[in-house]
Amino acid sequence: MLCDSFAMYNLVCFIAVCGAEKCLVLCIAALAADELGSERFHTLIQKRTFANGAELKEAVLNQYSTWRNRFGVLLFLYSVILTKGIANIRNEIEDAAEPLIDPVYGHGSQSLINLLLTGYAVLNVWDGDRECSGMKLHGVRNQAAIGFLTLMESLRYCKVGTYLKSPKFPIWILGSETHLTVFFAKEMSLVAPETPWEQARRVFQTYDPEGNLV
Repeated sequence: MLCDSFAMYNLVCFIAVCGAEKCLVLCIAALAADELGSERFHTLIQKRTFANGAELKEAVLNQYSTWRNRFGVLLFLYSVILTKGIANIRNEIEDAAEPLIDPVYGHGSQSLINLLLTGYAVLNVWDGDRECSGMKLHGVRNQAAIGFLTLMESLRYCKVGTYLKSPKFPIWILGSETHLTVFFAKEMSLVAPETPWEQARRVFQTYDPEGNLV
């Protein structure tokens, strides 16, 4: 997510009921021993609010070891959702009945992936908005810090836009039918800024969403 795009930041973390350091050590030990179940986990967490990204970063780094443990991903997900706001997420999801996480297989939806990568819970992976049969469908608004590629594009089920294909950093999430994989490189030339031709092509595609002329 874009770290400077919110007025307030929420971080979900463990409750420090017995002194911050001691409580944190006990929780980590429980995680390592697999003794902390889902119900008990939800009784041990709290929401902390920060006024700016610098304060949030400091708090995250202070609890880095906690984020690496069993419930780290869930703490991160709750933090993102509360920072973005549940109402805002609902307004951005095209299908209100679509869950962010599949209740059967536990897969994250494309709206959730886009929320984590771009800060917006849109369903589509193309650049900008498109009109389809009188409906306005929302896509990715600007260049993401981390990119996204999908096997579904090779099967012609979708087309990923340049905002996700060419992120700010050479890191990509690759989606397949069953899982996600992270690719990264140290060569920054892989994500060079758009050339004038690429920028013109992207703008033109907003008027030719079916790719009939480009």
